[in-house]
Amino acid sequence: DKPIIVGYEAQLLGALNDPTANKSRLSSVKTLYPVPTVWSSHPLIVLTDQGKRLQQALLDPKVQKIAWERYGFRSATGRDSVPPNFKALGVPTSIDNVIALPGAKAMKRILAGLSQN
Repeated sequence: DKPIIVGYEAQLLGALNDPTANKSRLSSVKTLYPVPTVWSSHPLIVLTDQGKRLQQALLDPKVQKIAWERYGFRSATGRDSVPPNFKALGVPTSIDNVIALPGAKAMKRILAGLSQN
Protein backbone atom coordinates (compact mmCIF):
# COMPACT_ATOMS: atom_id res chain seq x y z
CA ASP A 1 0.00 0.00 0.00
CA LYS A 2 1.44 3.29 -1.13
CA PRO A 3 -0.05 6.70 -0.37
CA ILE A 4 -1.31 9.03 -3.08
CA ILE A 5 -0.51 12.69 -2.63
CA VAL A 6 -2.16 15.43 -4.66
CA GLY A 7 -0.25 18.66 -5.19
CA TYR A 8 1.34 21.02 -7.63
CA GLU A 9 4.00 19.65 -9.92
CA ALA A 10 6.37 22.43 -8.83
CA GLN A 11 6.10 21.40 -5.16
CA LEU A 12 7.47 17.95 -5.91
CA LEU A 13 10.05 19.11 -8.41
CA GLY A 14 11.25 21.87 -6.11
CA ALA A 15 11.75 19.26 -3.37
CA LEU A 16 14.17 17.37 -5.62
CA ASN A 17 16.58 20.30 -5.40
CA ASP A 18 15.97 20.96 -1.70
CA PRO A 19 19.02 19.81 0.29
CA THR A 20 16.83 19.18 3.35
CA ALA A 21 14.38 16.88 1.50
CA ASN A 22 14.37 13.13 2.13
CA LYS A 23 16.00 11.92 -1.12
CA SER A 24 15.33 8.23 -0.47
CA ARG A 25 11.59 8.92 -0.29
CA LEU A 26 11.65 11.12 -3.36
CA SER A 27 13.41 8.43 -5.39
CA SER A 28 10.35 6.17 -5.12
CA VAL A 29 7.86 8.85 -6.19
CA LYS A 30 6.07 8.58 -9.53
CA THR A 31 3.84 11.30 -10.93
CA LEU A 32 0.41 10.87 -12.46
CA TYR A 33 -1.21 13.48 -14.66
CA PRO A 34 -4.98 13.26 -15.12
CA VAL A 35 -6.20 13.63 -18.69
CA PRO A 36 -7.39 16.23 -19.11
CA THR A 37 -5.62 18.13 -16.37
CA VAL A 38 -6.04 21.70 -15.15
CA TRP A 39 -3.50 24.43 -15.64
CA SER A 40 -3.10 26.85 -12.78
CA SER A 41 -2.42 30.35 -14.09
CA HIS A 42 -0.73 33.04 -12.03
CA PRO A 43 -1.18 36.33 -13.91
CA LEU A 44 0.97 39.33 -13.07
CA ILE A 45 -0.61 42.79 -13.17
CA VAL A 46 2.00 45.52 -13.43
CA LEU A 47 1.14 48.77 -11.64
CA THR A 48 4.55 50.33 -10.95
CA ASP A 49 7.98 50.68 -12.52
CA GLN A 50 9.26 48.04 -10.08
CA GLY A 51 6.46 45.75 -11.25
CA LYS A 52 7.52 46.32 -14.85
CA ARG A 53 11.09 45.30 -13.92
CA LEU A 54 9.72 42.12 -12.32
CA GLN A 55 7.66 41.42 -15.44
CA GLN A 56 10.74 41.82 -17.64
CA ALA A 57 12.74 39.49 -15.37
CA LEU A 58 10.01 36.83 -15.46
CA LEU A 59 9.97 36.96 -19.26
CA ASP A 60 13.74 36.48 -19.48
CA PRO A 61 14.52 33.03 -20.96
CA LYS A 62 17.44 32.56 -18.53
CA VAL A 63 15.19 33.23 -15.52
CA GLN A 64 12.54 30.87 -16.93
CA LYS A 65 15.18 28.16 -17.38
CA ILE A 66 16.28 28.53 -13.74
CA ALA A 67 12.66 28.52 -12.55
CA TRP A 68 12.00 25.27 -14.43
CA GLU A 69 15.21 23.39 -13.65
CA ARG A 70 15.55 24.38 -9.98
CA TYR A 71 11.97 24.86 -8.85
CA GLY A 72 9.77 22.98 -11.33
CA PHE A 73 7.92 26.12 -12.39
CA ARG A 74 6.80 25.88 -16.03
CA SER A 75 6.56 29.21 -17.80
CA ALA A 76 3.85 30.10 -20.27
CA THR A 77 6.37 29.60 -23.05
CA GLY A 78 6.99 26.03 -21.88
CA ARG A 79 10.22 24.10 -21.79
CA ASP A 80 11.52 21.94 -24.59
CA SER A 81 13.27 19.45 -22.33
CA VAL A 82 12.87 17.87 -18.92
CA PRO A 83 15.85 17.85 -16.53
CA PRO A 84 17.09 14.27 -15.92
CA ASN A 85 16.07 14.24 -12.25
CA PHE A 86 12.50 15.21 -13.26
CA LYS A 87 12.35 12.53 -15.99
CA ALA A 88 12.92 9.81 -13.39
CA LEU A 89 9.61 10.82 -11.79
CA GLY A 90 7.68 10.55 -15.05
CA VAL A 91 7.39 14.29 -15.68
CA PRO A 92 6.26 14.94 -19.27
CA THR A 93 8.06 17.48 -21.45
CA SER A 94 4.76 19.19 -22.17
CA ILE A 95 1.25 19.11 -20.79
CA ASP A 96 -1.04 19.23 -23.79
CA ASN A 97 -4.52 18.13 -22.70
CA VAL A 98 -5.62 20.98 -20.43
CA ILE A 99 -8.99 22.34 -19.33
CA ALA A 100 -9.75 25.55 -17.43
CA LEU A 101 -10.30 25.49 -13.69
CA PRO A 102 -13.98 25.67 -12.75
CA GLY A 103 -15.32 29.17 -12.08
CA ALA A 104 -15.89 30.55 -8.57
CA LYS A 105 -19.54 29.44 -8.44
CA ALA A 106 -18.68 25.84 -9.37
CA MET A 107 -15.75 25.76 -6.94
CA LYS A 108 -18.02 26.89 -4.10
CA ARG A 109 -20.44 24.07 -4.92
CA ILE A 110 -17.60 21.55 -4.99
CA LEU A 111 -16.28 22.78 -1.63
CA ALA A 112 -19.76 22.71 -0.11
CA GLY A 113 -20.24 19.14 -1.34
CA LEU A 114 -16.90 18.05 0.06
CA SER A 115 -17.56 19.66 3.43
CA GLN A 116 -20.75 17.59 3.83
CA ASN A 117 -18.80 14.32 3.83
